Amino acid sequence: SKIVARASIKVHQASPTMVQVEGSNARESVVRTYVDLKKAQRTRVVHFPNVLTDEDIKRLLDVRDGLVHTAPGLSARSIPTADDSQIRAALLRNNPQNAFHKNKNCVHMNHARDDDPVRRQAPHVLRSVLRAGMQAFENEKWGQYDPERDGGPSLSDALLQGNIPNPRNLKIRIVECWEYELGGKLDEDLHFDPGSIITIVTLLNRPDTEVALSPDTDAEVVPDGDFSGGVFRTYEADGTHLEHRMQKGDVICFLSHKFHNIMPVTRGFRKSMVIEMWEGGVSGFLR
Repeated sequence: SKIVARASIKVHQASPTMVQVEGSNARESVVRTYVDLKKAQRTRVVHFPNVLTDEDIKRLLDVRDGLVHTAPGLSARSIPTADDSQIRAALLRNNPQNAFHKNKNCVHMNHARDDDPVRRQAPHVLRSVLRAGMQAFENEKWGQYDPERDGGPSLSDALLQGNIPNPRNLKIRIVECWEYELGGKLDEDLHFDPGSIITIVTLLNRPDTEVALSPDTDAEVVPDGDFSGGVFRTYEADGTHLEHRMQKGDVICFLSHKFHNIMPVTRGFRKSMVIEMWEGGVSGFLR
């Protein structure tokens, strides 16, 4: 797949509230590799369009639904309301963190206790997405020392202090299917995925079309898709948000320690798959 950069700077400033990153030695570590948080913000998000077909996406959603399907005729395709007690209970059994999620839910699709269903039922789809992650890692040289990016004279200044030469040595940490309903968002500017190395996001349904009538006016939304809003953004080193607009079947890959967030969904439901890759360690750490 060809790497295509499609992003635009958001004009307003962000207000960091989660963590403070100060100095060139700010790092977070869970497993062998140490990641310099400050340097991670200078890395790019890589966008691969049209990685998955409609058939691929249906297979993934079937895996997801099979994990929370608790009774004949019970649909898990929509976010449960307070009356959907069976679906709610199934979501909580799969992922207890759903008790704290507001206007969104997350289904884990690679639990060993479920016999790793996404790997068994959709291996070719998983391979297509992982291939994009490997290509991004290699092309962006995330596992190599880059003097211009890393800002130092030696290997000790590298972005990844494990200096992983082969991304294929990484392992799948988690495969998640996220559903955001009206108002669902990830509004923490300095959110990142601690302990992981690469995060890979695939959009599983179609956003509404936005038409810019002129450079001086806001885009007009045409409700021809499954949802509005829900734009993926990164919080950049210069204090601005960078939007990464995706279409159904697109994949984006980024270093897990790059700050990222999701704007509120304003109509419909947004569905995505998130894969985190890491070196190993305690299974499910912080997940």
